[in-house]
Order: sequence, then C-alpha cells, then structure tokens
Amino acid sequence: TLPKGVSYNAYLINDDKTAIIDTIKSGNLSDYIERLTSVLPEGRGIDYLIVNHMEPDHSGSIRMLRHLYPEMKIVGNKKTVEMIDAFYRITENIIEVKEGDVLDLGHHKVTFAMIPMVHWPESMVTYDATEKVLFSTDAFGGFSALEGGIFDDELDMVHYEYEILRYFANIVGRYAAPTQKAIAKVRVLQPKIICPAHGPIHRTNPWHIVDLYDKWSRHETDEGVVVVYGSMYGNTKFMTDAIARSISEAGIKDVFVHDVSRDNLSFMVADIWRYKGLVLGSCTYNTEL
Repeated sequence: TLPKGVSYNAYLINDDKTAIIDTIKSGNLSDYIERLTSVLPEGRGIDYLIVNHMEPDHSGSIRMLRHLYPEMKIVGNKKTVEMIDAFYRITENIIEVKEGDVLDLGHHKVTFAMIPMVHWPESMVTYDATEKVLFSTDAFGGFSALEGGIFDDELDMVHYEYEILRYFANIVGRYAAPTQKAIAKVRVLQPKIICPAHGPIHRTNPWHIVDLYDKWSRHETDEGVVVVYGSMYGNTKFMTDAIARSISEAGIKDVFVHDVSRDNLSFMVADIWRYKGLVLGSCTYNTEL
C-alpha cells in the first residue's frame, strides 16, 4: 500500500553525447517524454539509454524510446541484455558493459558497478566519475511521492526516512548480504550525490542514507518493541494492551501496536525490522492459533 504514492526518478546527462539513465513504467510515458523533450536542446536526440534495472517500472518505456530515437544505443550488463531481449525483443544497437567499464560522454565519464540481487539479479549502478554522482537504481530508494522538493535538504526527511525504511524492509531487506556487498562498492566510489530510482536525491549528506542501509542490512535494531496481534472477540486485544502498558512502564518509550486485521502489513514489517523486541499475540480457535 502506498498511501502517499511513490516517485519514479529517471535521469538525463546532457553532454556532447546525451544519456538517459533508466526510464519509467509505460503508464506514465507521455509525461516522461514531455519532460525529456523540454530539457533536450532543440534538434538533439538521445545517444545512450543506460539500463540499471529491468523491473518494468524502470524499463517499461524502452521500446517506445527506441521507436522515438532509433539510433539510440542501449547500455546494460550481460544479464540486462538477455532480459531486454526476453522482455522487449530488442537485440540491435546494444552495448554490453562489465564491472569498471567506462562510457565517455564528453565532459562526463561514467562507469558501472554490478549490485546483483539489490533487488534483481541484473541490478547495477552507474557512477559519474566527473561529478561524483551515483545513480543507484533501487538501492537507497524509498516510498512516498516527492511533493515540491526533490533533494534531501528541501524535504522533511523524518517522513522520508521512515518511507525509505519501509521500502527497504519490504523490498530490499531479504537481500541483506548482497546489499552489504553493494555498500562496500559504494564506499570505494565515494559519491558526493546519490540519485536513487525512488525517493529523495541525497546531495547534502549522502552518507547518512548509506549508513542507514548499512545498519538495516546488518540487522542492527533500535531500542523498542513492536506488538502484533489478532483478536476475534477482544480478549487477545486486552492482553496485548496490558503487555504494551507493562513494556512502557518498564521504561521503553518506543512501543508500537499493530492489529493484523486492520493495519497494513508493510508498516508492520518496517517496524519489526527497526526495533529490537517483537511480541506476537494470537487468538485460539478450534484448538488452533
């Protein structure tokens, strides 16, 4: 559930050669093309489409872009190239890149690092070594639409950090070990700006979001307790209320109670991932939980 929506971030490097980094899902194609053409100099096309991630919310416009810019070269790693063929039957004008390869756009030189299973097997990041900007695909991303601001210093990051946690816990968290490997590569690159495919662009303190991902993927937790219960006739709810009150009286300030019949699962998972304690309460019915 996305009560506050989600942003789809795609990027353009406008140099001697132009490069798009990822697209968006096909349902928003008209807005995407309108914005793209509004920032391209008159008469300029697209030289490269760099595909960091093949999930359809990022690759869904590839076929139409190829139709609009038939000379455009599509850049991806070996697994991405295979998936482009499987998804969209595109096999021509493809450039396959490997770890550390460099694409020269003029002033900007971009390189590539593979981050498989963060959170798909073909995932990679693109790094602009000239400006030290990391285009990190779904890594360091988060839920919630960007309303007005797009940079971390323009937004209420208390809200967005929770939405980033919710995104991590529900989408990326199961791939904690690959995430740790990806973070190690990011620390070597030392970016000054991190541009994810969802959520805020981190330009003021990019290492804060890296450190949060590092903490969460190490399963390090905050002091606090999450109580999750299901109740048929209210008795289990009375018990969990008493438990939550006792936890609070013991000095633990962060106590979160979720009713599984009413609360959204993604919020429960986020809170469980964040806090140290978990209490599960279930009613009994027909001799079963």
